[in-house]
Amino acid sequence: MAFNLATFKTRALSAIVFGCIMVGALVWNQWSFLLLFTVIHFGCWFEYNRLVESIHEKFVQVPAFIRITTMLVCFFPAQV
Repeated sequence: MAFNLATFKTRALSAIVFGCIMVGALVWNQWSFLLLFTVIHFGCWFEYNRLVESIHEKFVQVPAFIRITTMLVCFFPAQV
């Protein structure tokens, strides 16, 4: 695979920007980190649902209520 300098610059710049945002959320206070973690968590779940819909045709039949409940249950795990 050939090295594409333009793609590398774009990805490196976005990684630096996101790293700064993450460090800022960690340093600022606990609520900013929780907000950042929440946005990333639900963004990943929505992306996962989209990918699985494109792979498995039966996943489209799963009700939205079940999907959202799964996201929430995974966000608030049971205390052991």
